[in-house]
Amino acid sequence: MSDEQNDDEHKVQHVARALVKTALCLEYGRNKISRTDVLKALVDPSSTMSRSARIDTYKSALREANTRLQEQFGMKLVALPEKTTAEGGSGRRAKAKKRQGDSSDRLENADDLVLVSTLDEKYRRLFEASEGDSYTGYIAVSLLFLALFNGSMPKPKLIELFRLKLQITSDDHIQDAIVSPFAKGNGVEALVLRMRRDGYVTIEKIATSQTTEEIVSIGPRAKVEFTVESLYNVYTEIYGQTNAGVRAMLQSHFNGNENENQTENETNNNDNSNTNNDS
Repeated sequence: MSDEQNDDEHKVQHVARALVKTALCLEYGRNKISRTDVLKALVDPSSTMSRSARIDTYKSALREANTRLQEQFGMKLVALPEKTTAEGGSGRRAKAKKRQGDSSDRLENADDLVLVSTLDEKYRRLFEASEGDSYTGYIAVSLLFLALFNGSMPKPKLIELFRLKLQITSDDHIQDAIVSPFAKGNGVEALVLRMRRDGYVTIEKIATSQTTEEIVSIGPRAKVEFTVESLYNVYTEIYGQTNAGVRAMLQSHFNGNENENQTENETNNNDNSNTNNDS
């Protein structure tokens, strides 16, 4: 291996280590990772590399960082889907799918990334229970309600459902979930604003003939962080029944990440099978 190749490999390893640390730190505050910021701050802070060299280093470092994250922390970086609006969202999703290609291309070309768990569902539940993360539970409930209304609803309606179904009689019941330097105010209203800030929901103002409505929709981060199974479990807990129609509705909003994980698992299984056959 030449000195130049050694330098390139050293650079990739250095950026990968920095990317792992950055991802873990940003995840603590539920912040997304910007591809532009990584290129500027980690890959080429002195602005001496060519564009193609920067991109190649970034892609190699991203793959290495994901390997480390999965092996050491049971997590991985995934592409954050584009935001969709309450009006005409399906058309934008179709364009995004057409443009993105396979999962590796989506990851390497995505503008924003987030960190998600790769653990099996049963282990995720154990982890969340041990952490006592009430915020995650409230997010899941909100996403379930939105999915049941085809992905979006007026903000007052979401707040009303939240109070009714969870029997919240006082804002003090959810204060622990919204303790955050970014959450202002009290109660369910502040909780919804924090979820918007963290990317789990979006809020769009739509003018009607008489007033302006705030429409809450499922956010891009929610689509890669929550699974159909986890939200369906929330449904059965709240409503005390099973419903195949609800599962299908959830799959229309949250199945993308599960399909990607299934594809990766099938690929890994095929690789292992081929290896065993060769040996």
